[in-house]
Amino acid sequence: MLDKNSDVSRLLDRLLAKNLISKKTCPNDKRATDVNITEPGLELLKSLEKYQNELDGVLSINEEEAARLSELLDKCRG
Repeated sequence: MLDKNSDVSRLLDRLLAKNLISKKTCPNDKRATDVNITEPGLELLKSLEKYQNELDGVLSINEEEAARLSELLDKCRG
């Protein structure tokens, strides 16, 4: 929804610098990079689970409404 391809590399670089992911060249396609979450990354995700219900309730919309909102935001961005 909000990700732009030009920012994906920078996002991955920030996650890599924080040791939350690992990156290596794909053995089958040298143009591609395999990205994996590290143990510290998994631990961070696990620590955030306790906040999931609170985050889900922020907008008080259902899954269908969330999908429609995403479509409308994409349309606004062109």
